[in-house]
Amino acid sequence: MDFRRILFAVLLLSAISGPASASAHITLNFFTPETLDPNKKIVFHNDMTQTVNGSDLTVTSALFPNVKGVEIHGSILPDVKGVFPDISSIRICFHYSGLVTAQSFGSGPPFNIYAPWTISEIHSAADPTYYCFNFAEAPGSAPINDSFNPGFAVHGLYESFATATVTGADAGLADFRKENDGRHNNGVEITPGAVPELSSVVSLGGLFAGAAVSLWLTGRRRNARCAQPAS
Repeated sequence: MDFRRILFAVLLLSAISGPASASAHITLNFFTPETLDPNKKIVFHNDMTQTVNGSDLTVTSALFPNVKGVEIHGSILPDVKGVFPDISSIRICFHYSGLVTAQSFGSGPPFNIYAPWTISEIHSAADPTYYCFNFAEAPGSAPINDSFNPGFAVHGLYESFATATVTGADAGLADFRKENDGRHNNGVEITPGAVPELSSVVSLGGLFAGAAVSLWLTGRRRNARCAQPAS
């Protein structure tokens, strides 16, 4: 399948600072809704931050997008009206000493069409190796909510979830894993934002007969912030 044919950029924001070596360049890729089922899974039942190791996110560029990093689910307890709150934003924070690019992907035919989430980047002046990328639901996007039916099944379940994957050359991925292994720093911090009034009151739906869907996510891509810590 031609990856270039099914994915195309819809937005590119400028780099913050000067160039970095090719080996130091990594990319944070955010997909929602996702059609794969990665091995690492986190489920948010509230808005508390969860931490994973850098190795949970890293995938070589040769394997991406057939292989993804961390699967992000939302199963927040319903409010007094029985509404399951959507997760409508995700903040991903980590340490890295090189160039970082972030991309957000939506979905398209043959599945339901959903727009990519928007991206903003917050850089720490106190620690130039500390990055936070905020992904937020946009008009036409799918929320993160295990009670929202995005229009296709993964392992027989209709759920709208996301994935976060870091790709790049081997040297850059090795540095990312080292800087976010839970020993040198706290690891990769993932924090949800839930907006109850935007919640989707949709049941899980029925089971999907046959094998699990394991396809490339087709559709649109939003290239976002390129950032590099100050030298």
